[in-house]
Amino acid sequence: MGRPLLAIVEGDPSLLERVSEFSVRRGLALTQLKSAAHAQHWLQRHRADLLLLDGDAQRAEAMDLINGLAAKPQPRVVLLAMPEQMPQWRGLAGDSVELLQRPQQPQQLEALLDDVVYRLPRQRGHARFGIVGECAAIARVQRDIARVAPLDISVLITGETGTGKELMAKAIHEASGRDGRLVAVNCGAIPPELLASQLFGHERGSFTGANQRHAGYFEQAHGGTLFLDEIGEMAPELQVYLLRCLETRAVTRVGSEAEVKLDVRIVAATHRDLVSQGSPLRRDLYYRLSQYVIELPPLRERGGDVHLIADALLDELNERYATRKQFDAFSRSVLERHSWPGNVRELSSAVARGYYRADGDMVTIEPLLSEAPGIHIGEPRARGGASDEVTFRVGTPLKQVEEEMLARTLLVNGGDKSAAARSLGISVRTIYNLMSRSGRDFN
Repeated sequence: MGRPLLAIVEGDPSLLERVSEFSVRRGLALTQLKSAAHAQHWLQRHRADLLLLDGDAQRAEAMDLINGLAAKPQPRVVLLAMPEQMPQWRGLAGDSVELLQRPQQPQQLEALLDDVVYRLPRQRGHARFGIVGECAAIARVQRDIARVAPLDISVLITGETGTGKELMAKAIHEASGRDGRLVAVNCGAIPPELLASQLFGHERGSFTGANQRHAGYFEQAHGGTLFLDEIGEMAPELQVYLLRCLETRAVTRVGSEAEVKLDVRIVAATHRDLVSQGSPLRRDLYYRLSQYVIELPPLRERGGDVHLIADALLDELNERYATRKQFDAFSRSVLERHSWPGNVRELSSAVARGYYRADGDMVTIEPLLSEAPGIHIGEPRARGGASDEVTFRVGTPLKQVEEEMLARTLLVNGGDKSAAARSLGISVRTIYNLMSRSGRDFN
């Protein structure tokens, strides 16, 4: 699915600059149309999702453009006018045109555009903020990003391992408009005795091996965002220092007494419960980090999103290697019925493994993790009838899986090969070929 297209008509240099930056961060395609007359001609041959009309446009040309689009479902027309321009345009506002007052502050303009873009008809599979998904929980997450990204407050991301917390931090940073870098730190991966030096920096000679001054992660993220992953794993003595840094917006390097003032936005993440009694995180630090909390849902609660994500992952591999592989029917069943305890990280690994092991164009997904010793396909039927539950142990040869699935599907369908073929998503001829090739009695 292509990116949503935003077209801007006329526009002064400052508006063009802000809209361009906004489009890059939101993953939108952007085109500039020099006048309303040009836009009217261009839209006869092209499709746009959103048309931004500057209040500086010629009124007569703008009216012709708007009247020509009145009966069309696309694009959505938004007229951005300065306060003094509002009276002359107010008569055009209605079902086909949304008249909005253009704010003075860049961040307010981006928040306004974000709201407009969010209300566009959703495109299946479009990764808003780089996050693929259409379920209600992900829609809430995407709204949270749009709401919190422009604000200068700390964000705490919670969710199970593998749900995409670092991807979320990246999305918040890219949507924030901050000029500095995104610096990611896994607080559980660095030994406590080294974390202070890595986070806050050190002076030359402050400890054995400190041969030169070192700028810590806070300084490296100046003007940008510092992502503190697994914040609950941080040593208690460092939590006190971190709290002071957040409150003073300054760090003191190890071996120094001078404070270094910094402009750093903090995004922290954890898979642990930091609210309950006995939490490893200081309560006062938790309050400081959780000015806004975003909870990521596990993959098992996202319904059909698992198919969208798997397709997106496979598309990336196909694009990288110039192939056209696709999932087989067995994989579609696995995607729906496996609970994906490792979440998106597990799914990504399974898709990549299936892609690299595929001999032809059909990719088979075989999760390495499962709740039971095998992978379960189907639900048990009532007692007395043929069971439509099949269990495969991880590592079962694909030929054996294929034969067992065929045998059980034929059994459940009373030997009806046409019904079995429809159930498996293959042709009746393929059924006969499989039976002949296996040499097994399927009666």
